[in-house]
Amino acid sequence: MSKFPEFSWSYSRHSCFEDCQLKYYYHYYLSHGGWLFNSATPESAAAYRLKQITNLYLVFGESLHKAAEKLIERISRKQSLPDSDAVQRVIRNDLNRAYAESLDPQRWQQQPKQRIMLHELYYEGALSEKAISTMTERRKACADRLLASKTLQELLHEERAEILEVEKLNTQLIHETKTYVKMDLLYRLGDQYVIADWKTGKENQGHEIQLLQYASYVSEHYGVPAENIVIRLEYLLGGNHEEMYVEAGFEEKMNDFIGESLHWMKAKLDDDYFNKAKPMEHFESARSPFLCKSCNFKQICNRSLAVS
Repeated sequence: MSKFPEFSWSYSRHSCFEDCQLKYYYHYYLSHGGWLFNSATPESAAAYRLKQITNLYLVFGESLHKAAEKLIERISRKQSLPDSDAVQRVIRNDLNRAYAESLDPQRWQQQPKQRIMLHELYYEGALSEKAISTMTERRKACADRLLASKTLQELLHEERAEILEVEKLNTQLIHETKTYVKMDLLYRLGDQYVIADWKTGKENQGHEIQLLQYASYVSEHYGVPAENIVIRLEYLLGGNHEEMYVEAGFEEKMNDFIGESLHWMKAKLDDDYFNKAKPMEHFESARSPFLCKSCNFKQICNRSLAVS
């Protein structure tokens, strides 16, 4: 194991840095080596363990993405699709498993990477009735609308549709930095390349740079001109979809954004080459009780504003 973690950029890493630099420090630096239980410091071991905590909404989103991946696989094999009830059962089983595993914190502490711990149970001790009813409603709505989505219907009925990538983790070099790209789905429809992105929450406009990076990867890797790329957001909760057409020159906007993000991240390093972080006191904490309350690291954070 290297002494310091590898530096890379992703939109999720950028979002973590923007939310709270101290959380970013815990997640990407203090947790490094925390899996080496015989040699890790107590602080690193705790940060690594807390880094693995998830929550009910994330488990739901991951389960639905896996369900979509299985449906696309069946389409590619010319197999019939299950009905909404079958998709809902898969999601319900994933949620139940997450809940059951979270009831055994001792086993989770021994295997934090292999087992699931829900934030709601770890910090609050129980799931709220509101969270349970919300999951029940979302499970049915999203399963119904996934099956009826424009993307799946197009894959089913358009003979020209050619599936190219499904949940594949790719890398791209931007500003001499490894960046990560993972599209939910990429398929070709004649000369058009469609990037589909499943959304299980409420509609919002905060995805632009992430989507532009998807388009940049497709343009570079497949040699596709910008005007042939379509990005489709499938909002499964509301049953709507939004299509975004990429304009020539979009790379400049994306590169400027990522360049500025890298600048501020690297300002927190003592050694850029080795990715050695400055001491923890150089990382500012969030000034939001809401962000602190939902943070995985509030157990070890002495600057948390979370209120019970």
